[in-house]
Amino acid sequence: MKQSTIIFLILFSLLITLFTSRVDAQSDTYSEILRGKNDHSRLDKFQNTYKRSLLASTSATYNLAITDYEEGGDSGPAACDGNYHSNDLPIVSLPPNLYNDGQNCFKYIVIYYQQINQVAIVMDESDADNTIVASEAVWRAFGIPESEWGDLDVTWSWPA
Repeated sequence: MKQSTIIFLILFSLLITLFTSRVDAQSDTYSEILRGKNDHSRLDKFQNTYKRSLLASTSATYNLAITDYEEGGDSGPAACDGNYHSNDLPIVSLPPNLYNDGQNCFKYIVIYYQQINQVAIVMDESDADNTIVASEAVWRAFGIPESEWGDLDVTWSWPA
């Protein structure tokens, strides 16, 4: 074999090894990100993977409202973990019947608006029936101008 071919094969093998280790590193769950690994590339990987494979097991239309999950915002610490969270993370508060005394903490929901869907994680309980309260990240994902944030009819589901 030529020396250039051997060098190419070695470099190619190294690239494959680096790529597969990078993919494995990105397969951490969103819950781990919320527990201190604020790595948006992992969140993007999660969303891109699950958006392609979602099958709605249930679906309902709810009002979508907005809140500030950060310390000093209009929401207290999240009921699921007792912490404040960045509004850059797609997190939601569910009404009491769906929050189910914390049984659905850290579970994912998919929120649909027009032709866009957004994966979010349950972190808190809202105090309004038929209303999902979401972070700014969810609203931004839908491309809604900030001046129009407030109340919106959306459909949501649990991932299958």
